[in-house]
Amino acid sequence: MATSAVLAQELNFTRAAARIGIAQPALSAQMRRLETELGTALLVRNTRSVVLTTAGAALAEAAPPALAALDRAWETARSAAAGELGTLRIGYSLSTGAETVPALVDRLIRSSPGLEVGAVPMATPEISPAVADGRIDAGITRGEQPGPGVRRFLPREQSPLHRRIRAVAKTLAHELHWLPD
Repeated sequence: MATSAVLAQELNFTRAAARIGIAQPALSAQMRRLETELGTALLVRNTRSVVLTTAGAALAEAAPPALAALDRAWETARSAAAGELGTLRIGYSLSTGAETVPALVDRLIRSSPGLEVGAVPMATPEISPAVADGRIDAGITRGEQPGPGVRRFLPREQSPLHRRIRAVAKTLAHELHWLPD
């Protein structure tokens, strides 16, 4: 669709192909395939000019917003993969989290505006089981040994937010002087 949009703007195969960065015969072949797929001609071609058909003009009008939406969808997918979107549920013990969780939540939200962060105070013995069974994505405790399937530092690695949380938590731990520099 992007190639047809450029061709509709240029109305010249040679210039459109140069702008796209492909050979003119490749552009012609792409347009023929698109016309076959749509079941209608998009262009009237002759040796001197290219003119859009009614269907070609309709596609040329619809293509830019559709391509922009596709770009946004790809960016959304990339952001989700990078842990910048989604929901993060943090369970914390009051003895540990009351001091650290507000700063952690604030930092996570500032670094990833598309991230929804929820923090829930929990009894320390409930945190590891809650991480293991997926009720929360991460837990903050002091002194508790993690349960089966839970790592001591940022447990749920399968969470798409794992790397982002780990980086923010590590930075915060340094600032609170919990880890050496």
